[in-house]
Amino acid sequence: MKLLELTRLLKPNYVADWFHKLLADLLQRCAGGDASVPNLLISSPPGSGKTELVGILFPTYIFAHRPSAHVIALANSDPLACLASGNVLRLVQHPEFQERYPLTLDKATEAQWTISGNDGRPSCHAAGTMGQLTGQRADFLIFDDLIKSQSECMSEVIRERTWANFSSATSAGALERWYFTSGSWLSERRTSNRSRPEGSPSSLNQTHKKAYS
Repeated sequence: MKLLELTRLLKPNYVADWFHKLLADLLQRCAGGDASVPNLLISSPPGSGKTELVGILFPTYIFAHRPSAHVIALANSDPLACLASGNVLRLVQHPEFQERYPLTLDKATEAQWTISGNDGRPSCHAAGTMGQLTGQRADFLIFDDLIKSQSECMSEVIRERTWANFSSATSAGALERWYFTSGSWLSERRTSNRSRPEGSPSSLNQTHKKAYS
C-alpha cells in the first residue's frame, strides 16, 4: 500500500494537493533506497501539511512495511517531538491499520515505544535537539522544524547552537535515511542549506507542480 493510500485509509477526509503527491512520491523513493533520492530536505510555508505527512503519516507507513525499523523523531523541543511520536503511535494502533498490519507493542509512551519482535531497541524515539539521544540508533531520522521561530532564526548564536545539535544527532548512530523539514524561508536559507546533501531536491518548483497536478 502506497503512502497516500494508507493516508486515505486512516484519514478518509485527507485531501492531497500536488505538493503532497510529489512529497509522498519522494518519501517512498527515499525510504525504498532510490539512489537518486538519498535524503530529503523539505521547505514549505507553515500550514502546508509537511508535519502531518512527513512527521506522522510517513513513519506510520514505514512501520507498516518494515516493523523492524527504528525511527528517531527530532524537533526543536521535547514536547513537539513527543506530540508527533504520539500521533504515529495512535495511527499504528488504529483499527484499520491493525486489520492490515497487525502489530503489538511491548511498551509505549509518547516519547518512546517498541514494536514486539524487533531487537529490543525503541521502534520510535522522540526528543528535542537538546534532549537525550546518547546511545540511540535509528534507520530513519525525521527532523521537523529545526528552529521554532523567525526571531530565533535571525540569531547567529541560536543558529550555530542548533546546527551543532543537529550535526551531533545525525552522527550519533548509523542512519539509513534522514528527512528534514523547515517551516520558513529564513530557516531554509540560513541554517538548513548547510545540511543539504548533493543531488537531493532543493525546492519544489513549478516544474514539479505541473508533473503532479
